[in-house]
Amino acid sequence: MKNILTIIIGCGFFINIFCQPVAAFNPDHIKRLLATNKCRGCNLRDADLKGADLKGADLRGADLENVFISMANLANANLANVNFRGGRGSKANFSSAVLSGADFHDANLAESNFSAADLSGADLSIAYLEKADFQRANLTGCNLKKTNLRMANLQHAILNQADLQEASLRSAELTGVQLIGATMQEAYMWNTKMDDATREYAQNNGAVFKKKAPVKECCDD
Repeated sequence: MKNILTIIIGCGFFINIFCQPVAAFNPDHIKRLLATNKCRGCNLRDADLKGADLKGADLRGADLENVFISMANLANANLANVNFRGGRGSKANFSSAVLSGADFHDANLAESNFSAADLSGADLSIAYLEKADFQRANLTGCNLKKTNLRMANLQHAILNQADLQEASLRSAELTGVQLIGATMQEAYMWNTKMDDATREYAQNNGAVFKKKAPVKECCDD
């Protein structure tokens, strides 16, 4: 009986250690970032950075999960390998930023500016990026599966080897994009603006061009 109690107590101890919620942002890390514009590997989880001017900041490897970043300026910043899962905020500026390997899974960044940014190898799956600007952005090998890119501007973006399965590209602008090796099964492209080469590639790789039927609100008796 004693041995059983020891095992139960020991298991409870380890469960308590490994199931603790990850702590919110470190206030000292916020101060360091605002004072020096550098904070590699910092814990900024759940921080409110609305409107912050972080142009050219070095945040490589930082934890920005669930951060609020509406209208923040991160142009030319180095955000390689950051964790931005669940981040939110419209009209943030990531133009010319380094975002390679970044994790934006399930983030909400509608109308944000990613023009000329390096997003190679980034994960933007299930993200909400309606009306976002990706002109001339490098999205090579990017995970865009089930991403909402409705009315986004991707003119001259590089999407080679990108995964666009089930992404919504309705009314998006795709003129001049590169799609070598991109996966496009079930990508939704109703009213999408594109050149003939892009259209041919999408059609040959399983994209959907038909308008979706409206969802019935109730069922017939």
